[in-house]
Amino acid sequence: MEPPARIVRPVRARRKDAGTDGEGSSPGDAGLRGAQGVRRAGEKRAGDPARQRRLKKEAREKQGKEQEMILNKIAYDPADRASFVAARLALRKENRLGGSDLGTAAGVNKYKSRRRLYEEIKGHVAAPDLGDKQSVKDGVRCEDMVARLFEARTGKKVHRVNAVMTSDAAPHLFASIDRKVENEDAGLECKTANALNKDAFANGALPPSYVRQVKTYMKVTGYRTWYVYVWIMGIKELCYIYTLDPIEKPAWCDTLVTVREAELNECEEIAADFFNAYVLKDTPPPFDGADDEAELLKELHPTGHPGTVVRIEKVTEADLCEYDQCKKTIKHCEERMAAIENRIKEELADAAEGAIGTRKVTWKNNKPSEKTDWKAVAIDAQASTETIAAHTTLEQGARVLRIK
Repeated sequence: MEPPARIVRPVRARRKDAGTDGEGSSPGDAGLRGAQGVRRAGEKRAGDPARQRRLKKEAREKQGKEQEMILNKIAYDPADRASFVAARLALRKENRLGGSDLGTAAGVNKYKSRRRLYEEIKGHVAAPDLGDKQSVKDGVRCEDMVARLFEARTGKKVHRVNAVMTSDAAPHLFASIDRKVENEDAGLECKTANALNKDAFANGALPPSYVRQVKTYMKVTGYRTWYVYVWIMGIKELCYIYTLDPIEKPAWCDTLVTVREAELNECEEIAADFFNAYVLKDTPPPFDGADDEAELLKELHPTGHPGTVVRIEKVTEADLCEYDQCKKTIKHCEERMAAIENRIKEELADAAEGAIGTRKVTWKNNKPSEKTDWKAVAIDAQASTETIAAHTTLEQGARVLRIK
């Protein structure tokens, strides 16, 4: 698919006010300007805090206007997921990472490794379309509802931005935000969670990969504030504020975090380092034991060729000794765990639940599982062995690493 065309937001020229020095000014205007000049001179001499606040506000407004001038957008059709995926892939080829990529590049995404991100960017493995993943489907379906919950709780209004955004201020980043907060330099990130991962939000915490995502969006858009609204299905709702400005915590906010500019700049640095150290040098990041790396290796090298022997140079005998020691430690821990579990089961006997101090233990039967012997069904249906063989396929055996 051809990537969508880049749409550059036009720069609006500033209108020169009619009431400035020259034609069109009135004596009243001149008097007003004179009074303002006297007031500002007095503020400067007295070091008036009001002047400091006004200057900071003017600087923020100037920064916002300058940022808007360099904010580019690649539009996509929200009803066509393929156009959204194509926009993201096109920007990766421009050596840019998105907000959800940055946690991976920083090594804080427990679901995806830096190595997989590298292999996807290089085109060695296909980037999975997470739109087919159930948790992602649930999140997409619930996103609009979460946005409405945010509006109801805060009184603010939000709208969609059907575009992937880039900025000259962040040449290695891009942002695809959930919502823009109206009449405010702010965005909204909508998140859903369930009872299984609710602990990730305990004690006002936000998962590190989400924090990186928010800071990436702030860096790209130039917005001063980002709201994160989390709906933990059937349990509770949480509202977070990440802001560059010192503000009082609103009553409806659960967690307020003040962010420094250096933290936003760090997002650009992480992305730049990832491309410069790995992608542009064709040097893959080392494996670090992340959950998805074993599956990645199966995709990269699904079959071993019999009779081929190579000399391994990056792994030493010292590494193998460490590996052996880890196996012994794991075996010892598993044996100790099994012994404790069996002692608990012995005391539970036929009871389904028990108490140990302040903790609860259970020993219950799972729901019965069903399994159909289709070969027996075929025989009972008097299917011939030739018919059974015609519908029988061989699957590739698992590729197992053994260290001798």
